[in-house]
Amino acid sequence: HEAQSYAATMQQQASLSFETMLEMFPVREAFSGYDLALGRRLEDVDGGAAAVAPPSVDIVISRCKSPLQWLWELDYPPRARLFVYDKCRNDPAEFAEQTAGLRGVLEAIEHRPMQEAAGSNLMTGECTAYLTHVIAMHRAGSLADFTVFSHDDGPRHIRLSLLSLALRGMRNSAYAVPFLHLSHERYPSFRTRCLRDVYRRGFSGGLG
Repeated sequence: HEAQSYAATMQQQASLSFETMLEMFPVREAFSGYDLALGRRLEDVDGGAAAVAPPSVDIVISRCKSPLQWLWELDYPPRARLFVYDKCRNDPAEFAEQTAGLRGVLEAIEHRPMQEAAGSNLMTGECTAYLTHVIAMHRAGSLADFTVFSHDDGPRHIRLSLLSLALRGMRNSAYAVPFLHLSHERYPSFRTRCLRDVYRRGFSGGLG
């Protein structure tokens, strides 16, 4: 309702900016989706529909040296797990301190130190951390319903309010989007040695 009020005010006081916003972003679609979801939610409540179990959610962090206290601010679903793939340090005590505020909030908190691929001379950054998690969970039959991938300095790349909104939607079983781009920065498509190597390892083929 707050967003709709803001849009209505903009339409009245700054019509040109309002039209520009509609051309740049799917505002009408968002409002329609909200109204549809709200209507279904009210129907479920009125009809006494059985509660739907919240989905499982993995938060996967590729870490080097940045603090992790920003993770304390998020609004997690009850079946959320945290996996931190640590590429620069192996200090369990420091990790425990960085995640102290999440104890009792998350279903699991795991510290997974990892190294770059031996002999590759590649600084793979987050590439191998994310791929390692997907492969490990797939082999273990433990892939979550949703997985959030982030750098350790997440607030530089994403808006925490947007991430918390998505997590609340998951908690309420109101989120059903297969992919959501959380980053507020946009880069043109490009290929690096890292991406080519990850693609080869993941798909057994070359990246064109």
